[in-house]
Amino acid sequence: MSGMALGDGIRHARLARGITQTTLATAIGISQGAVSSWEQGVETPSFVHMLRLLLALPELRASLPPEQVDLLVRVERAIFADRCTCEDCSCHTSDLLASTLQATP
Repeated sequence: MSGMALGDGIRHARLARGITQTTLATAIGISQGAVSSWEQGVETPSFVHMLRLLLALPELRASLPPEQVDLLVRVERAIFADRCTCEDCSCHTSDLLASTLQATP
């Protein structure tokens, strides 16, 4: 799914979960019209809304370009400071860690 437009990625992830635009909008605290605008590519989610989208639709991460995934991994690590207890998240993915450390100036 990598390389698809963000709006298409949002729509694809939302439909894969079987939820409506209204359900997604309610889950992340915005209007249904905002979700529609994002999916159509008319508007782009803010950073905070993007984080909320990724929490509501984890599948969306697969549609992001690698540099955005790397940024998200660095943000995760900064926020959680190695306190993560899950076994399969990016915190425990050595390939992502290596690429993130190499990309850090």
